[in-house]
Amino acid sequence: MIGTRIRIEVLDTETQTSQDYELEPGPEPIQIGRDRGSDVILGSPSASRRHCEIQSREDGWFVRDLSTLGTTCNGAPVSKDEATPIRNGDLLECANFQLRITITQVTDPTLKPDPHAIRRLFSEIEETPPSPRLWLFADATVEAHELPEDGSVLTIGRGTECNIRLADPHRVVSAVHARVERNWAGVFLYDASRNGIYVNGTKVEERHVLADGDRITVAVAEENLDRPLLVFSGAGVTDPPPGPGAGPDRAQRGDPESTAAVASDVAPSSEAIRGGAAGRDPASASASPPVAGHRDLPRDPVSVDAGGAGSAGGAENVNQAADTDQGADPSGGARHGENMGASPTPSAASKGPGGLVAQLKSNLLIVLVLVVSGLALLTVLIWGIVLLRG
Repeated sequence: MIGTRIRIEVLDTETQTSQDYELEPGPEPIQIGRDRGSDVILGSPSASRRHCEIQSREDGWFVRDLSTLGTTCNGAPVSKDEATPIRNGDLLECANFQLRITITQVTDPTLKPDPHAIRRLFSEIEETPPSPRLWLFADATVEAHELPEDGSVLTIGRGTECNIRLADPHRVVSAVHARVERNWAGVFLYDASRNGIYVNGTKVEERHVLADGDRITVAVAEENLDRPLLVFSGAGVTDPPPGPGAGPDRAQRGDPESTAAVASDVAPSSEAIRGGAAGRDPASASASPPVAGHRDLPRDPVSVDAGGAGSAGGAENVNQAADTDQGADPSGGARHGENMGASPTPSAASKGPGGLVAQLKSNLLIVLVLVVSGLALLTVLIWGIVLLRG
């Protein structure tokens, strides 16, 4: 492979002795100084223990001064803060030493590989997955905001200083409404507003750990087409997620209209029940499973009998249910509850006004009996005490 080596010829101007050092590039700088552990030793008290250092980089060789007396390169002082580039044939002066630099390019199979080249090679081979992103859906546009590394922060609000700036026609967005932070534990959403921020329809209390696919709405729990929507995607996701209107099922979010629609799809209609009862006898109808919403069935015997002769049993059961609600026949209501799959014991709400009055009278009678019994016992005790003393 092709690489470079550096050759340093050290001349002591006081003793006129010289020494050569041939060094190869490495990850650590070449130390030059009076210290015995240095790569290039300057054997004079006038040199500092660590006088200067030479380092190999991707774009060449550089020197940096570390001493108190200073270092020069071709007569110009070398900076302590910034590295100075050196080339083939340059002359460095350190105290009473002159260092002649020779940089050679060689092709040698035994040459140690350049560490910078290896790092570049691995960086090209390793593909870093895309960072977590926050997608903004607003005004029929989609914007992606990345969190590239730990410590990345995205601010959300109507203020000009926010990374994700939201329009506020409804006057509900704070200047800094919320912020999203990435750290070693995950990606967190922090609420900093008055009107709140919601994730998947649930209001965030102080902070929330974001997961892939979380849908964020500002100041409202439901997704509205005229409000901005933020969707979080985890690392490795490059395609934008579904926009507004494609979130969780409306029935799961508690939408009354969608819930009613789902209930109407699941619950059988009264016509279907009447049609099915027309071909069954009363025994088979009573053995059928309970039907949700049976109180909404028509209670008009004429409309029930219109389904056919076989529907008389169903009409009788429906009329029994109506009589039970008015407290006319509790036993019949119990039998009707058994036929419909309900509990045989009627509840307090189904007893009607007459049943409540009867229960109240029974309770008052029990209380009266207890009071009379107590007074009689007290009278017996008093007479017993009088007889014993007399």
